[in-house]
Amino acid sequence: IRLRIIEDVPSIIEYTWMPVALIPNLTMKELKVSIYQYISEQLHQKIQSARVSISGIRPSPLEKKYLNLTDNDFLMRAEQIAYLGNHIPSEFTFETVLIAEK
Repeated sequence: IRLRIIEDVPSIIEYTWMPVALIPNLTMKELKVSIYQYISEQLHQKIQSARVSISGIRPSPLEKKYLNLTDNDFLMRAEQIAYLGNHIPSEFTFETVLIAEK
């Protein structure tokens, strides 16, 4: 789980699941720089494609806390499944995005 802050405003919470067997030896260093760079340069794998879907949601308790929201606020959710060049799913991510700053 990662909180993204844009111009000092908590704006996005990103939830990502990646199979550790496909991305061995991943460290905090790679997480802070770029997982995709690590996959392509160190593991020599190609990110082939991704499927994305968008929906509108109400915030969860975690999102209300970190994005300073109430039950009446509205978020956009982007769900993505990314695939490696061998067509194996390598990532499932969903991001909850604050649509408009209060």
